[in-house]
Amino acid sequence: MARTTPKTDWADGELVTAAHSNAIGENLAALLNPPTAVGALPARVETGSTDFIDVHSNFNLSLTTTGGDVLAA
Repeated sequence: MARTTPKTDWADGELVTAAHSNAIGENLAALLNPPTAVGALPARVETGSTDFIDVHSNFNLSLTTTGGDVLAA
């Protein structure tokens, strides 16, 4: 479920409607189920080295996140 931009222009005495309550519920659901993605490299890379080494000159990885945890395994 996508995040809904919350209402910020409340007026004094304005009542909360069902749509306002639904937007709050949608935002809570979005927090409970954040977007995820899974990617895989085209081949497995293994080494017996205990030091940092270059595994391949074309081996580049770029990650762009929206915040949160990242697991690289």
